Amino acid sequence: MAQSHPIEGYTPLQKILHWAVVLLLIAQYLVLEDGMGPALRDTIQTGTPVLTTMPLLHMGVGILILILALVRIALRAMVGAPPPPAHEPPIFKTAAGAVHVLFYVLLIGLPLGGLAAYFIPSGLFGEVHEVATNVLLALAGLHVVAVVVHQFWWKSRLMQRMT
Repeated sequence: MAQSHPIEGYTPLQKILHWAVVLLLIAQYLVLEDGMGPALRDTIQTGTPVLTTMPLLHMGVGILILILALVRIALRAMVGAPPPPAHEPPIFKTAAGAVHVLFYVLLIGLPLGGLAAYFIPSGLFGEVHEVATNVLLALAGLHVVAVVVHQFWWKSRLMQRMT
């Protein structure tokens, strides 16, 4: 059960998991994404998954992201999370909550959808996976902008909770 009293920051394990997922997502997007399109096309054409190095690494990291996301959700349920800054406008508190829910939905759905695209094989699932990846990237950008606004405009010291 989550803590009922407010906490000032995330636990060390929550911070490690957060930054591990960030680094794995960067690796997925910048390094391991290369070659997945042709591998998926070959998989769809042949009906047999192409299991070369790049697809296996991409799938392995995706599965690791899925596992870490599930651990993060369980940990959040057990220890809670700090409340939004007290002076944050209500609309931004609601938006922050929605963005975090979407992050978790995508961190679970993307690996599952990617695996489905590859092992069913399905061009539709591949397209959904690609669009969802772009949504995740946009949310990450929004998240970074929100942290910068909190840190430097509102001076709420929000960044210290995750560092």
